[in-house]
Amino acid sequence: MNRKVTWLGIGMAALLVTGCGAATSVSKPSDVQETTRISSHPASSREVTGVNVLPSPHAVLGSETWHGLSPVPSSMLQVLETARVETASGQTVVLPLDRPVIVFAPWCKYCHELAQTLKQEGLLSRATWVAAGFERYEYPMTQNETMLQVPMPFTLAEAQQKVQQAFAALGVPMPERVLYAMPGSALANAIRGFPDVFVPHDGRWYLQPGYVENAAFWRAILG
Repeated sequence: MNRKVTWLGIGMAALLVTGCGAATSVSKPSDVQETTRISSHPASSREVTGVNVLPSPHAVLGSETWHGLSPVPSSMLQVLETARVETASGQTVVLPLDRPVIVFAPWCKYCHELAQTLKQEGLLSRATWVAAGFERYEYPMTQNETMLQVPMPFTLAEAQQKVQQAFAALGVPMPERVLYAMPGSALANAIRGFPDVFVPHDGRWYLQPGYVENAAFWRAILG
């Protein structure tokens, strides 16, 4: 008999990657999330989507680094420069690039840790926060366990509620500027993990893929 199982949030298994080598460690927390360590910084932690379990194509180590961060590849830079996101009032706007951009998901524990660290360091308002990771899928299961991802609608109101609940649970005030990369948008499609922190410096954009448990590091790149 066919069974239908609906998963809310992003279906994931856990993948642990350190540096350029890979070692898997499977776990199934409540959100069935996937955890990975991949960054130009050796101690960063990041949660990746279940859509693509490979390391982020944007987490590529380059020869010209800044504080250990690699330049953002041209393909991702084009996405940033043309991205359109939603405001809390429902307006569609071009992603502002006048300050660093933090792409986060409300269910991402490393995003929570980043928010807490930046609050403690007085750095919350130094970046534009873009909420993403709102994709929901329905998985019809058949007798032979063939599964098909079917996207489910997700509204801006639901996205705002998820973000507000996440910050309230953390005891962290909402950042001044929170925008939304809704499912299907170019930015949401390009992001493969959370948090992704994009930082402008000396005319170039750099990427920190993941959270680093080092306040001095964040002061250096965002301060």
